[in-house]
Amino acid sequence: MKKYVYFLFTCIILNFFIVPIFCQESAPALAPEKGAVSAPAEKSVEAPKVEAKIAEGEQGLEGGLEWGTPQVVSRNLSRFGSGFFRMSASTFAPISDVPVGPEYVLGPGDELIIDVWGMIEGRYQVIIDREGGVVLPKIGRLHLWGLTFNNAEKLIRQKFNKYFTGFELSITMGRLRTIKVFVLGEVRNPGSYELSSLSTLFHALYIAGGPTSTGTMRNIQLIRNNEIIGTTDIYDFLLTGKKQQDYKLQSGDTIFIPLVGPLVGISGNIKRPAIYELKEEKRILDLINLAGGISITGYSGRIQVERVEKYEKKLAFDLENVIDLFEGKDGKNNILLQDGDFVKVFSIDPRIYNRVFLEGYVKYPGEYELKPGMKISHLLTQDQLLPEAYLERAEIERTEIPSLEMKIIPFSPKKLLEGDQTQDISLQQLDRIKILSEWREPESVQIIGEVKLPGRYTIQKGERLSSVLKRAGGFTSESFLKGAVFTRVSVKRAQEENVQKFIKTQEESLLREMSLSTMSSQEKAADRAQILNQQKELISLMASRVPLGRVAIRLDEPEKIEGSQNDIILENGDTLFIPKPPMTIYVDGALNSPGAILWTKNKPVDYYLAMSGGLTKSADRKNIIIVKADGTALPLYYKPLIPESHLGSNESFVDFSTKKDVGLRTVEQGDTIFVLEEIKENRWQITKDIFTMFYQLALPVAVMMD
Repeated sequence: MKKYVYFLFTCIILNFFIVPIFCQESAPALAPEKGAVSAPAEKSVEAPKVEAKIAEGEQGLEGGLEWGTPQVVSRNLSRFGSGFFRMSASTFAPISDVPVGPEYVLGPGDELIIDVWGMIEGRYQVIIDREGGVVLPKIGRLHLWGLTFNNAEKLIRQKFNKYFTGFELSITMGRLRTIKVFVLGEVRNPGSYELSSLSTLFHALYIAGGPTSTGTMRNIQLIRNNEIIGTTDIYDFLLTGKKQQDYKLQSGDTIFIPLVGPLVGISGNIKRPAIYELKEEKRILDLINLAGGISITGYSGRIQVERVEKYEKKLAFDLENVIDLFEGKDGKNNILLQDGDFVKVFSIDPRIYNRVFLEGYVKYPGEYELKPGMKISHLLTQDQLLPEAYLERAEIERTEIPSLEMKIIPFSPKKLLEGDQTQDISLQQLDRIKILSEWREPESVQIIGEVKLPGRYTIQKGERLSSVLKRAGGFTSESFLKGAVFTRVSVKRAQEENVQKFIKTQEESLLREMSLSTMSSQEKAADRAQILNQQKELISLMASRVPLGRVAIRLDEPEKIEGSQNDIILENGDTLFIPKPPMTIYVDGALNSPGAILWTKNKPVDYYLAMSGGLTKSADRKNIIIVKADGTALPLYYKPLIPESHLGSNESFVDFSTKKDVGLRTVEQGDTIFVLEEIKENRWQITKDIFTMFYQLALPVAVMMD
């Protein structure tokens, strides 16, 4: 129990004396009430991924017009047309049970159905044999291989008319033959395929899986009898839907896919971002048209091209005033493209400036167009106000452009409605007119240090820390979240009251102890007087210190804080300071040369104690405290069975009499090492009351550490 109370006593000492030292070393002066802001950091562009899927969640029309950061150019592009061949081949199989056209060429395996009625009747089902012929009764053998269906029908009619009269004749196709074709080159599944005789080049490509990543989509060759009889550009089909180059296949045909041609990528605010294979398209305007043109949110004033110089280096250059290129006024920006070029089309500023907001106790709150010469009276009329609206005072929350500095402009709705022109303030872009239900001094908190938009922020009742951190833009890349200092006026007030009560009680106790010391023996009286003088000095020191009102808190990105136990409800006057990572730690207490020491990773406590001149004779080696950067205080030595992160009231000091299971805490950036002086056993009875009072005073600290 003595050790535990001693630990709580130490926590209070450190809370008053060491934490202010840390803050004085790191924290700048508080920002003024109208907080200055900093520009948001520019986002970086990732390395390209050629064969990746198109990134999900692309910013659409609505998202691109909202207030926020301009759309980042994505490099997660797929090759245009590659997805066309990824579906099941059965979805693109030719239909074999439909009537064939008159130009269908007959061959071995095709079945003909001949129906005859009139003076003669009969049905003849014949299959063209390997020699290309069929045998009909009384007519004999007819050679049909190579004839079109139309010519074959004429030949059969002619033969029937030669031997018969007074009849009608109908010829249809039965089962169709299969053909064998070869698909070779840069194809996913090369080989020979048995297809329906109705199949076309696209059918064969689809069944073979289409071109590989190294195969062309724009110069696919159809070879028949060792001659190229045609080439197919898949882009024509994908972009127009026309199948003019979808050739009918014959048995023995070969479809050959050569290597891919020049590839260029285009991304950003373009209608069809992808990697494209070039053919006739030679210039950047051709590529933009191939990609569907720039989207409505695209910025036509600047396009950037990344280019690889052969075997040397990568470079980037900008094309400005691109609007002239689209209108045909400027040809110099219509540059020739090279294999491997990557074109980035940037976004317009997505923020809408010509609007103002009406909020609070009005009938029609929301955003309104900011018109030239617009004043409050154009929005706020008697009909707009709700019955519970407070008429004596309202506010305009104004964000200055481009500094983004925020300030509050008060006005009186009552005087405005009475015709007082001084209250009819001219509105600026992004102004927020706030009508309150009853006037009260606006509550605010201050966020300073390493956040993107430091300053003072007004808060609503029940608003939490994560909400204000989002409004402040989040943390900068140089933020040291472990060292965040969160202070609260109500906590400071409670600490001050507890300190005053404690000081008063201890002063009365000191008077009683001093009167008793005169009644003791000379040796005991001298010892008691020495202890009482130390207590008196401690009380005087505490009286001279002003508590910070610090609340220990663990921070993370606003999205991760939201909903956690650290997402506390804010109070008026709260202050959050985010420091930069400190380069030093502070060593204090019973040392020969206390002070700040440069922090070195993985160095033990003994290293820092030695750098501070070592321990004094009165130092208590067993009782060294580590004050973490977040304000929590922990004993250096602990039982390893208890996690180091455990800060509850059940943790006790190590029993050094056993010298077993002793763990050491690590020293991190921003920590403070505090070495206590040894308290002898014969002093315990005298100091028991002061420890008890410190224990009562330490309860808020214990709660903060839990």
